[in-house]
Amino acid sequence: MLLSVICFIRVSGTSINKVQDTLKANELILYTVPSYIPLDWSSPSSLMETSIDSFIYSRFSKKSYSIGHMIIVLNSPLADSSVKMAMRSTSNREKINLFIKDGVGMGILGAPMQGRLETSGEIDEFLLLYQQRESRKISFLRYVLNEKSTSRVIEFLNLYSGKSKEEYQPYKLYGGVFWPRYENEGAGCSAFAIATLEVAGISVDNPEWYISVNIPGDIVGGPFNNGRRVKGVDIEYAKEWHNGNGIPEKDFFPYKVYDPSKIYNWINTIFSNGSEKYKPHSIGRIKGLTYDAREIIPEMNEPIILKREQPSCFVTVLKERVK
Repeated sequence: MLLSVICFIRVSGTSINKVQDTLKANELILYTVPSYIPLDWSSPSSLMETSIDSFIYSRFSKKSYSIGHMIIVLNSPLADSSVKMAMRSTSNREKINLFIKDGVGMGILGAPMQGRLETSGEIDEFLLLYQQRESRKISFLRYVLNEKSTSRVIEFLNLYSGKSKEEYQPYKLYGGVFWPRYENEGAGCSAFAIATLEVAGISVDNPEWYISVNIPGDIVGGPFNNGRRVKGVDIEYAKEWHNGNGIPEKDFFPYKVYDPSKIYNWINTIFSNGSEKYKPHSIGRIKGLTYDAREIIPEMNEPIILKREQPSCFVTVLKERVK
């Protein structure tokens, strides 16, 4: 019996070690921070009111995000070093001008803006602060990947950041309806983070992670709706979302976004109640979940960057600006 065990270990030892090494080597961590004040998505008016409150109060707190935030950290020997990325808009002034000066109304949810990637130094400083302060809300999703998934994630991040093609720089564009896997589109912080999972072959179709609403056409303005000017009072009277009956991008504007707050709450629920696939995990004081995804093999022949099939006026305006 002992001899048989020894022979088995000698024959299969390489594969065992490889699995163990992979467990330690390839990890994708998505940190998520909820909005400073909980956003109320029950209606356009409640969303506007809570968004404004969150924006104002977050100004008094260091390194806080009024609508939440997500950060990508990839640790793998396939990369030169630990890869840390996060999307953000470059200016709050641009948001204010779009809403007040241009009168885009709730079109602000999908409006294209200038964006940038946060530096590794910024992310390190942010994570250190949130690690040290118990009052800061933050959680994470940690995925253990195989080498095929990891290589695709690295390829995607290199493309998106302009590292592999200097002329391709979608990270300079920020917008709520953009999907970073679509050609020449940027992303919001959550879309960028969640897209890395999709690239790795992991399903992201979890309704508990995203918000899906139809924005009434009469509260979308600016270049997205024939120059219509929408005032704050117009949104105050909008007490419900559109029911979806009518012509898209005329009577209503479909909108879907992965919400850092929903993801944060979902993580904490699973952490407390348990799950078959997601296991409780902690990094310092920060609580999160680990998913062993090494058995998930992505479709290697699928292009990293795809063509958008569903048209969007927000993307159309973006392309007109880029020309």
